[in-house]
Amino acid sequence: MEQTEERIDMWAHVELFGHQQLAGRVTTKPMGTTIFFQIDVPDGKGGIAFSRIVNASAIYGMTPISEEMARAYARRRGTPAPVPYLLPVPDRHEAQHEDDDEDDAEIPY
Repeated sequence: MEQTEERIDMWAHVELFGHQQLAGRVTTKPMGTTIFFQIDVPDGKGGIAFSRIVNASAIYGMTPISEEMARAYARRRGTPAPVPYLLPVPDRHEAQHEDDDEDDAEIPY
């Protein structure tokens, strides 16, 4: 039996594992062989504050709501855009010199 792909495009309150809750426009996003959900969280001015793309397995629950409810939820929560945390990438040149210094160190016996 062939599986059909159902496209989703609706306003919803989305509960994610980890006690995260978002409200916004939810659409399906096929990536490779997996279907993800994109949640566009509205700002208080009629635009989009940020978008979040999640795997279906990260969703605990999804409740369809109206656009007005999603916008009110975002205004009430004051949903800030997430801030990505990036680890510093060591300079390869410096790392190579640090290794050279370690080779020159005397080994205590």
